[in-house]
Formats: sequence, C-alpha cells, structure tokens
Amino acid sequence: MNKILKIIMATIVLCIYFSNAAFAKFEKINAEEANKIYITQRNKDKLPFDKHFSIKLQDGNYLIIESYHPFSLLWDDRISDLIQEKLKQEYFLKFNKPSMVNTVLYKEFPQTKAEKDGFRNYIDEYYEKYLTLSEEEKEKIYLPLLKNNKNYYNTYLSIKEREKKLEHAQIYNPKTKEFKIVGKRTIQGQINYKYKTLLKNGNVLLVYEKPLIIDYPEKVQTKFEFEVYNPQTEKFQKLKDLDNVKIIHIFDDGEILLNIVNQNKTLKTSIYNIYDGHFTDLENTIENPYSKHIKLTDGRLLIFNRKENKTYHIVYFDHKNNSIKKSKYDVCGILYTPYHEQENFVYFLSKKEIYKLDTQNDLFEKIGEIKIPTSGNTTKFINNSIFIYNKYNYSFDGSISSNTAIEIFNVKTKKTTIKKFLKLANIDTNWAVIPLKENKVLLYLKEDKKGFIYTED
Repeated sequence: MNKILKIIMATIVLCIYFSNAAFAKFEKINAEEANKIYITQRNKDKLPFDKHFSIKLQDGNYLIIESYHPFSLLWDDRISDLIQEKLKQEYFLKFNKPSMVNTVLYKEFPQTKAEKDGFRNYIDEYYEKYLTLSEEEKEKIYLPLLKNNKNYYNTYLSIKEREKKLEHAQIYNPKTKEFKIVGKRTIQGQINYKYKTLLKNGNVLLVYEKPLIIDYPEKVQTKFEFEVYNPQTEKFQKLKDLDNVKIIHIFDDGEILLNIVNQNKTLKTSIYNIYDGHFTDLENTIENPYSKHIKLTDGRLLIFNRKENKTYHIVYFDHKNNSIKKSKYDVCGILYTPYHEQENFVYFLSKKEIYKLDTQNDLFEKIGEIKIPTSGNTTKFINNSIFIYNKYNYSFDGSISSNTAIEIFNVKTKKTTIKKFLKLANIDTNWAVIPLKENKVLLYLKEDKKGFIYTED
C-alpha cells in the first residue's frame, strides 16, 4: 500500500513539474520514413572530405588545406628523450672517463643534488638554444639519433613522405567531383581554422599559431603567421607575422580586430590591415573578449567582454566606423553562445531561463523559463524554436532514476513543449533535428529508429 501511494505521489509531482508544457505537439511517424528523411538530409551536402579543413571559394569550388607540422614537433617527446640521453652522456663525460658510460654509475646518474641541479641547468641551457633553431638545423641534431633505432627511423621516413603531400593544397570541384593539386604552401604548422576567411577579393586568408619563446620554459607566447591563397594564380603568399596580440575577429576586407599587449603590459584594441601592415588604434578597448561572438545582420559584432566572477559585459563593434559601444548590461550565469539571431534579436539560454537581447535598442530581458534545468551543451535553433536536450531525475520508491527529454521553447509564443524518453541511452549523439516544410520539424532518434514530427505554433 505504501509503495502504491509513493507511485501516486511521484506521478502527481511529475505532472506539476511538467505543467504548462504542451504534449500534443508530437506525432509519431513510420521509422522507415523518418530514416529516409534523415539519410536524404545527411547526404544532401555531403562532400568526400572533412569540411573542417576546407573553405568554399567564390566560384563554388573548395580549397582543402590541412595543418602539417615539422617532424620535431610531432615527435617532440621521443626526440626529447633521445636528446636528453645524448645530453646525459655529454654531461657525464665531463667528470668521468668514456669507459664508465656502460656502468651502473652511469645508469644511476644523476644521484646527488649537485649532479641533478647541474644536469638540469645543462638541459635548460641547451633547449633554450635548440628551440630557436630552424627545422633544418634541428634535423641535423635529431636525425643521427633516430638512425640508431630502425623503427624510429622508418616512422620518420613515412611522416616526411606525408609532409610532402601536404606541402600543397587541393581544389575540389563539386560539379566534376575532381580534385586538383595547387600551389605550394609557404608555412608549416597548426592552422587555426576558426580564423579561415574568404576575403571580398576572392582570396583566402589562413592563420597559423606557433609558440614564441620569450624566456624558456617560463614564458611561451603565441606568434601568428598569415598566408593568403589566390585562386587566380593558384599560389600562396606569406604575409607579415604578428606576436603579442590576441585576435578578436577577422573581417572579409583583410582587416583584423585585435588586442595588442605593449612592453609595459598595457593593452589597447586596434585594427590591423594584413596588406599594408598598418595598425589603427581605437579609442576604447575590449579588454578580455570571450572567444565566441556573433556577427549581426547589420554587420556589427556582438562581443562578450569577460569580467570578474563569471560576469560578461555586452559590447557592440561597428566596423563601418571602427567604433566600440558598450552596452548598459552585465550578464552573469548565462551560456554565452547565442543560439540564433532573428529580426535584430539574439536569444540565449541559461540553466533555467531564456533571454532575449534587442540589439537595435540594447534591451536585455528574460522571456521565459524551461522546465528541466540544462547544461545547454546539446541544442538546436530552428524556425522560432530552441530544441534542448535535457536530463532529469525522479524517484518512485526512494531511488533516483535518470531520464532524458527533448524540451522545445518557442521564442514567439513563449511556450515550452516537452517530449520525455525514459532511460534513453546516448541521446546527446543519437538525436537529429531536421527542418521540414510548413513549420514542421523531424525529431529522429538514429540508433532507436524512432521518428516524431513536431509542429510549431
């Protein structure tokens, strides 16, 4: 009897918990039909390469360019071990005879504090010079060491072979489905794909990040290297490097909004022109911009400037006149990635609330609450609705059961709709949300082969 009463009470709690949520929005559809829609959508824009490593050109073709690193960076740990063994032998022979190298004394070296301190200083001094060497100069040091190990040397040869292939970029033509090798690249290293930019003149700007050694090992800063690809000549051109800067945004006219750290450690926000290398300092600063921002439909940037205690200040940047306008709002406790911009409004999700920012009038307001608190990691924004994957817990008999749900918040009607899935595994990678016609959306559970049609108000 007590168990039945607990179940009734738990059911009442759940009904209250999901009150004001519309459940009639979902219509179950045939699994085969849902899978067909999903496969069609997935293959619609599918390309025979990873889009992350590409950028679409003005003529509709794709430039494919992968990061490739010097062998010394890819095999840094193993090369370091080999070099340290070489240095150990050199340092040991300063105080001992060559015949002592294969003895127990050598294997246990260094032992005393003086030996350890001296050896550590010897390594630091060596590496401070080593890290400033060119790749060719480094290779002269580590290649003889690799040749002493057959497996290491064979790996070196295979990686060098791959390097040769990546020295050139490729062009993919989606109409003919053909690949073409184009100009030799001018820079080795890690491309920051977040900054890849198709410029107005049709060229592509690529940004590489490399460690800049200031005072090894305490201070390692980032150096930015720039490379431009010209589709007309099919060649790459290296531009001037930058250091002591933090890139905020790259515009398609070849100008970069960035922060500069001066020698006296003061910070200023500037516009940098990649073509003439000219800096234009701005009147105001964006001291600590969050890495994610949004380009508004009117061309302005919406930036979040980090402050203390997880507080962010809203900042607008207008590239037309290079002006920085600070909002009157500080935002705290919100997941700052905007889900959508629509009609000059940007919508945000916190753990429990939905917020709307009117970017024209600089008005920030709460427009509703979600029923199930979320971390916000899995979301979609389609038409006027935010689709949120949530987890929630409830208890029938004192034990906690973890379950999942899709919650949908309509930013126009400000109503929430919930579809519950009890104990559904891997829903964060399992579900797909696909827009259809007439304000309908397919919610498809890939592994479970289940499909539901959601109709928006």
